[in-house]
Amino acid sequence: MAIGLYTGGTPNLNAIGNIFGVEGSLIARANLSDMIIGAVFYLFLLTICKPLLRKVLKPAGDAVYLTKKSEIVNKEELNLKELRHYKSLIFTTVLAVLMVTGGALLRVVVWITGGRPEGKLVDIMVPPIMITVTLLEITASLFRRVRGAKGTNIIGQY
Repeated sequence: MAIGLYTGGTPNLNAIGNIFGVEGSLIARANLSDMIIGAVFYLFLLTICKPLLRKVLKPAGDAVYLTKKSEIVNKEELNLKELRHYKSLIFTTVLAVLMVTGGALLRVVVWITGGRPEGKLVDIMVPPIMITVTLLEITASLFRRVRGAKGTNIIGQY
């Protein structure tokens, strides 16, 4: 549950707790302890941390980190007037949806072959979907057509 909390937040802690059948009051105590420890840590960062680090670390002085002029270019910018990017964007979007569907179908197959225990299809559907999608996405990223598609960051936000 702690790993889920620190990798994906409170919803992951709650989901993992529900999957393992943890009592609700224990999940609530885990959430509360995280909030208390997090609050203490943030107060430390906001108040004491900087003065302590000033005593230990040397000041940077007039160091210049950029030695030459740099210009930031948005590689993910999608110009809607240029239709040539749509084919690869549509392809990668459909591929992503198929990956999620494949993960869900894998879970349904496991549920059916496991004797269809009542109420267990949705309870533990998330981990197989996430693992399947992650593995498929890593595999798909090896192909240049998928990796180089413009606009995928924009689509991925939704």
